[in-house]
Amino acid sequence: MANLQQSRSTTGDFTITCEGRPIEAHAVILAHGSDYFRNIMASDWIKKDKKSIDIKERQSALLATDVDFLYGVEVPAEVEDLQGLLSLADMLLMEELREVAGRRLGEQVTAENCIEMSQLAETYRSASLATACARIVVSQGGEGVGWRAIEELPSVMAMALAKVATKVKSLIYHISFNYIFLHRC
Repeated sequence: MANLQQSRSTTGDFTITCEGRPIEAHAVILAHGSDYFRNIMASDWIKKDKKSIDIKERQSALLATDVDFLYGVEVPAEVEDLQGLLSLADMLLMEELREVAGRRLGEQVTAENCIEMSQLAETYRSASLATACARIVVSQGGEGVGWRAIEELPSVMAMALAKVATKVKSLIYHISFNYIFLHRC
């Protein structure tokens, strides 16, 4: 796969243009990793002999990162626009990249930005980001986030909160059971 990625500028058979920058790729790789490209190539939306598409209103650097990801290249640590990456992964129907971006965004969740991040999780259907937000709410006990704000959480966040709370409840049960068992024996 690495050889294919390195040679895509000469052997690629599909061109994605973004901000005037051409990004060469292999149609089979694009179709395999992205439902967006799979649907485009299966339809008459693009001319079969041209095999190119222009993607507007996106950053070419993020699009290049997305295409690299399809070739197995990890998202570089220096990518700062994780919200843009999440949005683009959602647009291109790249579930795995959506979760990678969500996980990376989840590392930046605080009590102060938890509501905003949970709205991103809802908008882009990122379970990993929703879970990170839920962990902050549970660990803070609602403090810092604010109980009133918790009432306004998106539904994906409510589901993630329920999962995290169930795990915490189970953990507390096991700790309590072990404590009682050890002290009675």
